[in-house]
Amino acid sequence: GFHRYAVDAHWQVPHFEKMLYDNAQLAVTYLEGYELCREPRYAELAQETVEATMALLGGGEGGGFYAAADADSLTPNGELQEGYYFTWTPAEVAEHLSAEEATWVALRYGMAVPGDVEGRSVLHVPWDPDATTQAWIEPHGSAHALWTAARAKLLAARSLRPAPRLDTKILSSANGLMLSALARVGRAFSRADFIARAQQLAALVARAHAQGGLRRSLVGPGAGAFLDDYASVIGGVLDLFVVTAAPQALALAVALQRELDERFWDHENGGYFLTAKDAERLLWRDKPDHDGAEPAGNSQCAHNLWRLELLTGESRYGERLRQLASTFAAVLAEGWRMPALHAALDDADHAARLMVVERHPGAGDALLAVAAQTFRPSLLVVRISASAQAPLAQGLPELRGPQPEAAAVAHLCAGERCYAPVTQPLALEELLTHTQGVATPR
Repeated sequence: GFHRYAVDAHWQVPHFEKMLYDNAQLAVTYLEGYELCREPRYAELAQETVEATMALLGGGEGGGFYAAADADSLTPNGELQEGYYFTWTPAEVAEHLSAEEATWVALRYGMAVPGDVEGRSVLHVPWDPDATTQAWIEPHGSAHALWTAARAKLLAARSLRPAPRLDTKILSSANGLMLSALARVGRAFSRADFIARAQQLAALVARAHAQGGLRRSLVGPGAGAFLDDYASVIGGVLDLFVVTAAPQALALAVALQRELDERFWDHENGGYFLTAKDAERLLWRDKPDHDGAEPAGNSQCAHNLWRLELLTGESRYGERLRQLASTFAAVLAEGWRMPALHAALDDADHAARLMVVERHPGAGDALLAVAAQTFRPSLLVVRISASAQAPLAQGLPELRGPQPEAAAVAHLCAGERCYAPVTQPLALEELLTHTQGVATPR
């Protein structure tokens, strides 16, 4: 997992707080980096970030995730000290590792005497790890085996320390981002544990929504939801639908979007307000137009709207997206305030859906593998069992009527055009290559 930010010029000493919204977004960022570059370390980081976030922040009621872990933790003397839980001394490392492991950890992770934080060391990579491996590790055996053993021992030792205190708020916005991370990383790396956790989190969202509507917190009473709460949760639920094709997930996203449009949309000037029309009256209703540590609610809404149009076949979502783009035209012209909105509109211009219908589990694996070969964020790929396609067919013409006689069939649609279905991986590869980068008529 990732700490909140660095406090030194070399980016080696962090402020040790860990935020849910940071780690959720970084997991997706590394996933997309892997999909684009095929760098194995990015795949590891995406999964490790989700794993660490589940372990540290995933203990909330009903499957929710806590907002943050504090920077401070207790020392053996009972005093709070920033970073103590995460830092080490050479003596502590030597106590838990073999001599060879301890020597390697000290070299590979830049342990100094005294260390960077209250005399303790932040484990970090101070130089090119490949050069370190070649210079010292190779004559002594496998670097990977050494690190695997050493890491397991250090983690076990660290788990006996008092953990950092937690901010136990279960915020809708950050949990929506985490839902996206669980679903997307789970699918990309066939992590059934991540997907099951995403389903548990979505069930919490559904319960909270059924008990009086979405609120700032997914658990208990409290303030009403803001724009970013709705936008993040809708985005997470849509990501889960793309993974599971569960009709109830799409229905929940549609219901939440309906509420968002009714309560937050500016019917005079366009765009979504930060607060609902039935919330506490303020002197000024802000309309977020600047991406920060999280994308602005309006940027997230744009990403949701093009996907809703593509997955339901309902043009009203596309019309609202065009209104949103018009509202923020001047901001977009500046080029820097809303990069997530730029990205969403670019995806919308090239949006396409690939529905893979399979007659039995696993039949569509070869077709899905073809779709996964290329980084194409504007392509929504949904696996559907033949017996479950009926609830989705109303708005998606390619799912209506007789299907080709094959174990799995791939339907590609972009805009109002649907291509002839294909059943062979090579044919799908040619079709995806042919349509890559083709703008969707709007």
